[in-house]
Amino acid sequence: MHHANSVISSIPMRDLVASLEPTPPSAVVTAANRLSYRDHLTVGLVIVERGRLDDHWIYIHDPNVKVARIQNVTAWSPDMIPETGSNC
Repeated sequence: MHHANSVISSIPMRDLVASLEPTPPSAVVTAANRLSYRDHLTVGLVIVERGRLDDHWIYIHDPNVKVARIQNVTAWSPDMIPETGSNC
């Protein structure tokens, strides 16, 4: 058994709670089991630069498109792209 004041976990909370020994109080287990998660997919697309786009986020307001925003990491830092002359 390990004792800790804080824990950082990358697994879903309901899976973390289910894996704990001893089992947490039933209220904690019930609360964890009620959590829902949204799907999130990140796609990195690197293109040859045709002009610089300075916006960090481009929000898509079309209910027919299943995307919320496009992230432009090049605007954050040129070190986040694989090669000079590219946009990501």
